[in-house]
Amino acid sequence: MALSSRTKFIWSKGRTRTRLGRIFRGFLGSEVGTRARWLFAALVLLLVAINGLNVLNSFVGRDFMTALERRSVPRFLRMALVYLGVFAMSTTADVFPFRLPASLNFA
Repeated sequence: MALSSRTKFIWSKGRTRTRLGRIFRGFLGSEVGTRARWLFAALVLLLVAINGLNVLNSFVGRDFMTALERRSVPRFLRMALVYLGVFAMSTTADVFPFRLPASLNFA
């Protein structure tokens, strides 16, 4: 989606950037700013962890399917257990952000 010439003009004049910067500096400097920083860091850490678990799940799924294709029963059973473990971790990490606001009394 391309930006309109009006949007490019407003953004290039620096007014929007200046206002956003002022808002963020004011918010982060306020009494809730420290908590906001910690929550933002936790959010970024959680996003990285979820992406890492998705990559791990992909590799484990590949090895699982390879063991199935090669009809290697011991490797298949081992990879099935690993696959279940990674799936459980991924599910927990994916559900955690939805349960967190309720436990922090944000909702």
